[in-house]
Amino acid sequence: MKIIHTADWHLGKIIFQTRLIEEQKQVIQSFLEALEIEKPDAVIIAGDVYDRASPPSEAVELLDNTLKNIIFDLKTPLFLIAGNHDSAERIHFGSEFMKVNGLFVRGKLESFEHPVTLYDEFGEVDFYLLPYIDPAEVKHYLNDEEIHTHQQAYEKLIKQLTDQRKEKNRSVLIGHAFVAGGEESDSERPLSVGGSGVVNASVFHPFDFTALGHLHRPQTLSKTIHYSGSLMKYSFSETTHQKGYSVITMDGAGQIEIIRKPLKADRDMRIIKGKIDELIEKGKSDEHRDDFIMAVLENEKAVMNPIGRLREIYPNIMKIERSHSGINTDINLTVKQRESKNDIELFESFFKQVREGDDEFTEDMKQAVASIFDEIYKEGNL
Repeated sequence: MKIIHTADWHLGKIIFQTRLIEEQKQVIQSFLEALEIEKPDAVIIAGDVYDRASPPSEAVELLDNTLKNIIFDLKTPLFLIAGNHDSAERIHFGSEFMKVNGLFVRGKLESFEHPVTLYDEFGEVDFYLLPYIDPAEVKHYLNDEEIHTHQQAYEKLIKQLTDQRKEKNRSVLIGHAFVAGGEESDSERPLSVGGSGVVNASVFHPFDFTALGHLHRPQTLSKTIHYSGSLMKYSFSETTHQKGYSVITMDGAGQIEIIRKPLKADRDMRIIKGKIDELIEKGKSDEHRDDFIMAVLENEKAVMNPIGRLREIYPNIMKIERSHSGINTDINLTVKQRESKNDIELFESFFKQVREGDDEFTEDMKQAVASIFDEIYKEGNL
C-alpha cells in the first residue's frame, strides 16, 4: 500500500504581520500535482490543518477546494485529524456523512477505537485516527481519574485500541503529539507546561506505522514512527529544513519504507548575514531577493533605519538581528555607567555608534556640542 503522509499545513498562517495564504495556495497546488503523479492509495493530514481555531475564510475555502480535488478528482481516500491549533468541533463537523465519499475526519475522540479499513493486494490495512488530545479531555472521556499527563492519556487510549484490534490486520495510527526524542522548531506551540506533554515512543509500538503531526521538522524516530513535518517553512529556525511530503510504502508483512519528496515554495525563507552595505550590494544581483528574509547585521556600529534601507532591496524582509560578536558594547551601557558620564561623553558614545566610518569625535566637535548644550541649559530645556 502506498500512503502519502503530510501534516501541519497551518492554513491562514501569519508571520511578522505577513499573510502566507498565497504562498500556501502555490505549495498546495504543487502538492496536488504531485499526487496526480504518485497515485497513492491514501493521503494523511496528521493535524494542524489550520493555524488557529477560527481560521480566516480564505483558509477554509483553500482547504475545501483541496479536499474536493483529492476526493472527487483524484478519487483518493483521505484521513484528516485535528491538531492542537485546530478547533476539534470545527474539524469534526460533518465527519459522519463525509465517509461515504472517502473523506475520513476525526476532530474529537468519538468512536476513535473503530478503524477505517482499506484493502490492497495483500489484504486489509486498519487506519486508526487519534486527534490531538488533552489529558483532561481523556480523563473525562474514559472516566479515569488517574490520567494527568499526555503519556498516561496515550497509554490508556492505545490500550483500548489494541485490546480490540484484529491482530492479523496491518495497522496505521494517525496522531498529533510530541514524542520524546523529536526535534522542535520555533513555530510550534507547546502542548503543555513543563514535560507533561511528552509521549514516549514505546506507546506506538503496537502499530506497523505511526504517522504523526506537530513537529515541523521531517524526522523518523524509529522504523515505524515518522513526522512528515510542515508543508512550508514557518519560522527562521526552519531555514535548513527540506519541506515536502513523505511517501510511505507498506508491504504485505507490514514492513515500511519511507521516502521524502520535496515541495518548493515560490518564496523561500532564509537568513542573510553581513554588514549592511555588503548585504545591499549583494542583494542587487540576488535573483531570489523576494524571499522572506531575516538579516543578521555584523556592523560594529549602530545603523540608522536598517530595515528601511534593506527593504528597498529585499521587499519581504521580516526581521533584523545584530551579530553579538560584531556589536560595540558601548551601546549597551548600564544605568550606572550612564550616570557616571556627562552629557558630552554620552553624546560621544552615541556619535561612535551611529557613524558608519572610523571618524573621530574631535575637539572641535566637542566644543560645538558643548555650545549647543549650553544654549539648551540656558533655555531651561534640560
